[in-house]
Amino acid sequence: MNNKVLLVDDQSDIRLLVKMGLNASSKQSLDILEAENGVSGLAMIQEQQPCLVVLDVMMPGEMDGFDVLERVKNDPTLKSVRIIMLSACADQQSIAKATRLGADEYFKKPFSPIELASTIQRMMNELS
Repeated sequence: MNNKVLLVDDQSDIRLLVKMGLNASSKQSLDILEAENGVSGLAMIQEQQPCLVVLDVMMPGEMDGFDVLERVKNDPTLKSVRIIMLSACADQQSIAKATRLGADEYFKKPFSPIELASTIQRMMNELS
């Protein structure tokens, strides 16, 4: 089984927090990859084919999380990739947009690293 999880967030402390939560709670060995913006995140998704992506919505540069989500879900070779959105945007419009574009889960910042790790673990188990 593919055990790659990609964390795409422009804040390194958020990526570290998610990694620490996963390492502390994961019952299986995960290959945790990181990207710091939408462009590099999409490139890593295409190259590495992770089974799950934790994707920030608001990132600097030419692609935000919604752009990445839309491209992944519209690519027949990638649409099986599970995506958890992670964002400070907690308004109903943002959540509805993520759902419409195909996000599997939506976590609002600040978030519980344990709850996120538990959700990632559940989703990984569903894929195996």
